[in-house]
Amino acid sequence: ATRFPDTFLRVESEINQFRAWMNLKLHVTVPTVYKVIYDAETMVYYERIFSLIMKVRLVANSIEKLWIARSRLIMDRMFCIIRHSMHFFISNLLYYLQVDVVDSE
Repeated sequence: ATRFPDTFLRVESEINQFRAWMNLKLHVTVPTVYKVIYDAETMVYYERIFSLIMKVRLVANSIEKLWIARSRLIMDRMFCIIRHSMHFFISNLLYYLQVDVVDSE
């Protein structure tokens, strides 16, 4: 028996949805012409990279929703510093993955 059963059930539901999204994988079928350029091993790497990018975007979106839900804390300086640091890290990680990893190849 929890103290807040409704909150517990809601959080449990959100965690289960989050787990389902974290198992998301991207499978790409390319025309035969591209198989000359991209071998099977390269396609596996691209699938893994794009799956990682989708997961990082999901985490970023979830964190942003959490910050919005906790917006009453906006007057707290430490809250703003932590929020800014997390946003900065995730934004730069996504930029690195998309520009320096995917586009460079």
